[in-house]
Amino acid sequence: MDSYYEAEVRAGAKHQNEQYLQAVTTRFAEGPLAKYHLAVTTAVVTDPDVAEAIVQTAEQGKVDFIAMATHGRGGVQHWALGSITERVLHTTRVPLFIVRPQGA
Repeated sequence: MDSYYEAEVRAGAKHQNEQYLQAVTTRFAEGPLAKYHLAVTTAVVTDPDVAEAIVQTAEQGKVDFIAMATHGRGGVQHWALGSITERVLHTTRVPLFIVRPQGA
């Protein structure tokens, strides 16, 4: 893969992730939790080591906690694919809020 194509793919993925996080932020601001006036901070960081990027970004910023969704994989899938959430849990000093998406 040439570097131009890789940069384009990363830029596209980053843009999609930023849009997703903006939608989540909007749900907090306008949905049932709006009455709590929660401050939501998001960041999109590209790094091959996802767990490490999450931990570093959270610990360098002013965050109250990390919220993550888990796929809930077990057995061979968990062994083969690992768990980013589990790595973050065992690495970070920041409180971690883990949710399992509906239907997962």
